[in-house]
Amino acid sequence: MRVIFTLAMLLCCGPCRAAQSIVSLLPSNTEILYAIGAGPLAGVSNFCDYPPETASVPKLGDLLAPNVEKIALMKPDLVLGGQNKTATAARLRKMGVNFIAIPDAATLADLEKNIILIGKLSGRERRALELAEQIRREIAALKPEPGKKIPSVYVEADQSLWTAGGRSYISDIVEKAGGRNIFADENKSYFKASWESIVARNPDYILVLSRAKTDYSALPMSAEVNAVRNGRILPVPDANIYLRPSPRAVLAIRELAGLLNEKR
Repeated sequence: MRVIFTLAMLLCCGPCRAAQSIVSLLPSNTEILYAIGAGPLAGVSNFCDYPPETASVPKLGDLLAPNVEKIALMKPDLVLGGQNKTATAARLRKMGVNFIAIPDAATLADLEKNIILIGKLSGRERRALELAEQIRREIAALKPEPGKKIPSVYVEADQSLWTAGGRSYISDIVEKAGGRNIFADENKSYFKASWESIVARNPDYILVLSRAKTDYSALPMSAEVNAVRNGRILPVPDANIYLRPSPRAVLAIRELAGLLNEKR
């Protein structure tokens, strides 16, 4: 409740002064900041690797345990993190750092809200509004043809059969690309599925976003799964465009739509 109230207050206030020194502790926030012209940043996490300019930006620790002392010494105008960094947030705020936790995005609509919020916080609100509208238009232009058969998709989000439920951002990506997440009815974000449950739901495609390189053909009952039998297992060049709620969502939707429409 406190986070929601804080964000509401921020959005109700007038334009923020453009922050000159920004630290981002989440790759998705980093991508948004650069997309709205807030780069170069003062520091990023070790996992922030896009856009390419981040290669020369100081790395301030890993995602779960950033170097809070180093961040505090930098005296940044703004530090953006995620909602699951409560211990980090408390330590930074105690040191007088302006730390803001950006809400987790469970849908593409949430992504647009986060873009606008980050624009407001960083003093780039106009560009953020333009970017959010641009993303909305581009996604609308990719809308699948009405009446077309909707293929079912199993998402391999991580090794050991971790997948995306109906409350996940990736599930929305699949839907906007013209597919149907086989676990869209699960009221969860991400969870570990059983191979038996995947076989029972019989996906037409398997979208591979992990590095596990699962040999599905070697699993029991694999011949009963349409995706395996028809060779419709889809590894992608860059899983991060699917996994990170960022402006590159349009690239993910366009790529997946192409893969689902490709004749095999």
